[in-house]
Amino acid sequence: NFETRYLINDLAVQSRRPWVYGAVIGVTGLCMPITPGDGPCLRCVFPEPPPPELTPTCDTVGVLGTAVNVVASLQATEAVKILTGQMGALHRGLTSVDLWSGRWVTINVGSAARQGCPCCLQRRFEWLEGTRAGTAVGLCGRNAVQISRAGTGAVDFAAMAAKWGPVASGPVRGNRFMLKATIDGFELTLFRDGRTIIQGTAEIDVAKAVHAKYVGA
Repeated sequence: NFETRYLINDLAVQSRRPWVYGAVIGVTGLCMPITPGDGPCLRCVFPEPPPPELTPTCDTVGVLGTAVNVVASLQATEAVKILTGQMGALHRGLTSVDLWSGRWVTINVGSAARQGCPCCLQRRFEWLEGTRAGTAVGLCGRNAVQISRAGTGAVDFAAMAAKWGPVASGPVRGNRFMLKATIDGFELTLFRDGRTIIQGTAEIDVAKAVHAKYVGA
């Protein structure tokens, strides 16, 4: 999820440790080696996480197992180059693969390096310091947990309803104030400001996992 990736990126830039970004959804994947001080970091390329309603997850759209294998192999290969000191052999850029169509594209992101980047230029490590992290609070006596995402704007209910529709066990219900659905035995209530109540568990870790699967994180 994006929160974890930005946290890793903050630590990598702060400590000047290389890391290899990877992501897979559906039949597509991304891979990019990040070497702080010598090229763009993750926030140079993706300054802000996308809105949750526009972010598909493996649980809402699925994932092709072979796409995971390919991206993991790309990441591991770049990691071996880093660990053996072969920095000149790194495959620079953001590699995008579509396993279904066979499309491979490498996007040159060098020009994005440090162009107003809040992380590697301004040295603001917001996820590492916890100022951009979400919060999770158990609701006493309700067998529910409320999860809030820091910095979330107004949620597009129509987009989120379309995202939930294929995985909900019944109709997705709502009005202009909230959106509700029952998914995997849990009742999710999403508010316009991005707060989500996960009904059906008092365990914060379980609620966070459900949120990451079906809302996005």
